Amino acid sequence: MDRGATISSGGNEYVYSGGVASGSVISNGGREIVYAGGLARGAVVSSGANLLVSSGGVASGSTILSGGREFVYAGGIDRNSVISSGGLSFILSAGTVSGGTLISGANLTVSSGGMVAAGLTLSGGTATISGTAGAGQTLTFAGSGADLALNNLPGFGALIGGFSVGDEFDLGGFTFSAGETRSFTEAGSNTSGTLTVVDGGQTANLTLLGSYHTSNFVLSNDLHGGTFVKYHT
Repeated sequence: MDRGATISSGGNEYVYSGGVASGSVISNGGREIVYAGGLARGAVVSSGANLLVSSGGVASGSTILSGGREFVYAGGIDRNSVISSGGLSFILSAGTVSGGTLISGANLTVSSGGMVAAGLTLSGGTATISGTAGAGQTLTFAGSGADLALNNLPGFGALIGGFSVGDEFDLGGFTFSAGETRSFTEAGSNTSGTLTVVDGGQTANLTLLGSYHTSNFVLSNDLHGGTFVKYHT
């Protein structure tokens, strides 16, 4: 086990099968690379530095600071990272993000073929999901100003919690127009319901935890011709 290593400009730390790197500090120009069977635990990735998780590797409890970047490749797993303002995390095809928290100004991108497991917490920031987020997990809005961009609606089956003022969904593939409609149907328990947005032949059905009314949801242009769904009191 390697504890508390500092990897700076031009430096590399390699974590191989059976190896554990704990609390590494990766600074400008440094890289930590986690291979199959390796574990990087509690890495801190600062501006200009990179954390690379290869197939079979695991990064757990990482902190991605402003300007820091994390790349999770096919077969790699990120567990419970915290992405701070200005931090970037890229989950590539066949990579997995399992849990994790986005702070205001953070960005998480899950590419087509990538997967969200065990939910996410959005305390602000932007999560762009072009991969899948299956049923049995919850994506939770935990602060104002979060943006959840859903670019693969057929592959999104997660519950959504905490949606409130300042938060928004961006519905990929939808084209904003006056003809779009939205409705909210409360479940019998009055603790959840289904938000339905219809855009011509396209329909989005999102399950939200909590009690809402159709009037709580406003559709608007996302400035790229697509559709934002925002909360309105």
